[in-house]
Amino acid sequence: MKPVTILATCDIQPSVGDHLSSLAALDLVQGAILVGGGCAAISGGRCRTVPSGPLTSQETLQAVMAHVETEHMIVVPAGRRISMEPWALEAMVRQARASGAGLVYSDFYEGTKEGQVLHPLNDCQAGSVRDDFDFGPVVLLSAPAVRAVLARYGAVP
Repeated sequence: MKPVTILATCDIQPSVGDHLSSLAALDLVQGAILVGGGCAAISGGRCRTVPSGPLTSQETLQAVMAHVETEHMIVVPAGRRISMEPWALEAMVRQARASGAGLVYSDFYEGTKEGQVLHPLNDCQAGSVRDDFDFGPVVLLSAPAVRAVLARYGAVP
């Protein structure tokens, strides 16, 4: 089994669906879970839809986790158009495995009228994560870490 599942919300415009299709085609990706509907936006049968409320609710997170069979998840925020080179996903998975991290994020390039511009992010340090901390357009989560947090702390308030 491949190590990564894509997790995205389903306020998908066709162009965003095309981007998710290209992510789902990466070698390390097992498939995609779309929260709320719109599975037709990704072709190839590697997609499941979990009809539910917002991704931040406990019920939705538990419903999603019931379908995650991989070691990691790439979380794509609502409406974001992203693309990822295969080496970038490989590097994120490699870092997560080597460090045992529950969450991995990365600097990224942003497409502008002038071309690709590097968008560096702050390194995470103890006490530095606030509610407005910028993790960038995608994060890689460890599925076992998410399950452990849900088991230890229970309901999301």
